[in-house]
Amino acid sequence: MLIFSMIALYFLGVTLYGYRISRKEDIEGFMVADRNRMGWVIASSIAIGWLDTGFIVFYLYEFAASGWYTITYLVGSLVSFMIFFVAAKRVVDKANQHHLFTIADYFYDLWSRRSALIIAIINLVLMVMWVIMLFLIGGKIIVATTSLTLIQANMVMLAITLPYLLMGGFRAVLGTDVIQAVLVIVGLGAILSHFMSFEGVVLTAPAEASAYSTEKIIYTLFAMVGWCMVSGDLWVRLYAAKSSCELRKAMVYSPILLAGFAGVLGFIAWNMNVPEGADPLTHLLTLVLTGPLKIIAIGTVFVAILSSLDTCVFGSATAFANDILLKNHLIQSHKLKYVMRFSTLFVMVVGAYTAQFFDSVVDLIYQVLAITIAVGPAIVASLFLAPKYERLIFASLLCGIVGFVYSVFIPVDFTGGSLMPVYCALFPFIFFPILRK
Repeated sequence: MLIFSMIALYFLGVTLYGYRISRKEDIEGFMVADRNRMGWVIASSIAIGWLDTGFIVFYLYEFAASGWYTITYLVGSLVSFMIFFVAAKRVVDKANQHHLFTIADYFYDLWSRRSALIIAIINLVLMVMWVIMLFLIGGKIIVATTSLTLIQANMVMLAITLPYLLMGGFRAVLGTDVIQAVLVIVGLGAILSHFMSFEGVVLTAPAEASAYSTEKIIYTLFAMVGWCMVSGDLWVRLYAAKSSCELRKAMVYSPILLAGFAGVLGFIAWNMNVPEGADPLTHLLTLVLTGPLKIIAIGTVFVAILSSLDTCVFGSATAFANDILLKNHLIQSHKLKYVMRFSTLFVMVVGAYTAQFFDSVVDLIYQVLAITIAVGPAIVASLFLAPKYERLIFASLLCGIVGFVYSVFIPVDFTGGSLMPVYCALFPFIFFPILRK
């Protein structure tokens, strides 16, 4: 009963917040939060978006298998933040000058329609897959800790997120992200204090180094760089920065917050004796923690779910309404916000319903990461090269996709990762003098 009371209170708070800001909403505010957000706001949003339940589950799972080598996922994110730090002025200036809303907008206006369309479709697929994954793991956790079914649990998440997202758009996303970041920090602090006492917890040694091959370390680095590069929800956060200076601050603050989150998760995973085949997060919430701390942990995880769910749903809706419909002249610009709201509702319903047909969260995440490493090199290059190299960028995108398809259909150990998409994506850059001719 206490869990449902917490959910009801949270729903009331975020809905009232969404209603308040919706009264002064225009298209810039709805799509990119007026482009006037400070660095610490952007950093809080990025960090809490990174710490969604998918990565909590994935990080705990990987840590149980590979120990502290899992930190390579954090290092990959750090590399991408360094890239955006260097390219901050170009990103902000182009976004303000051309009124960019999405990553595909960047390619439409500065590169070519064909490259932009590929990026738009890939981003749409990634965001929808992540929405399904969030509903899947979030629903499973609610089912494990309440009497609800999976569909009922997903409807609860939909009902909480949808109202303020429809009313406030991305301005509501950033505002709730800051609140959610504070709640998660408090919750993780309480859980960490319990584990530091080692009460009822078995201290286990990290996995051997042999569990993490050199190939997988390289794979995880490329995967996380690629994920940050192609992630539409990260790009819209970049566009929301007040200036290039504030964006650079965000790129400095974000890895500090992420390092703290990763350290806490690693410490928790290190001190959990998870049975083979069990889900680490469900094991933590149902068997390891008890009493008030269990309620705090469930609330923390629930907030982490919603912190990423709203952003990924918004990113999916933006990719469809803006990048595919508006840019191809299928709708008029003055109808964008209304189509965005319909797309948001559609993605939420589809994600909540489709989640029941999937089983493994970790396998779904591996599929997402395999796509990101295929297009990451091209997007990194687009931040620094001149438009005259458009054929090079386009060739890298196509080669990366071919490499991804190859890695999916050949018999490889997918959990170890296949570097074939990386090799294919980098191939045009190695031979670009020939392509220029």
